[in-house]
Amino acid sequence: MNRALAAALRVVATDARLAGRRPPRGPQVQQVASGHGRATPKTLMMVFANVSKDAGARQEADRVFCGQYRLPLERFERWALVGDAESVASDLAELRNAGVDGFVLVPAAPNPLAQHDRFADVVDLLENARRGGAA
Repeated sequence: MNRALAAALRVVATDARLAGRRPPRGPQVQQVASGHGRATPKTLMMVFANVSKDAGARQEADRVFCGQYRLPLERFERWALVGDAESVASDLAELRNAGVDGFVLVPAAPNPLAQHDRFADVVDLLENARRGGAA
C-alpha cells in the first residue's frame, strides 16, 4: 500500500476512534482512497497451503508448523489449506466469494519448490472458475 494512503487511513481511523465512530470499511475505504487520488486497497489473505493428493500431507504441514513456529497445524487451521489442487482451489474460491481480492500462498511442506508448481495448478483452476468453469 502506498505510504501516503496508509498514513491517510491511519489518520481517518484515529479521528473516527476519537469521535467514537468505527474506521472506514468497504465502500468507505474506496471513497477515502479516491478522495486522495489513490487506488482502492485490495484485501489480500496470506494462506499456508500443502497441495497434495498424498494422505500424509496434513502430517507434513504439521511438521512444518511445529518446526518453524513450534505450534501444531491445528493452531493455523484458519489460514492453512491442505488437500489436492481441486479442494484447495475450491476453498480459495469460497474465500474470494466472501470478499478476498487475492492471496499470498505460502508453502506448508518440506519441499516448497514443488509446492509452487502445484500452486500454479491451483491458480489455473481458480482462473478457470472465474471464467465460468468449476472450482
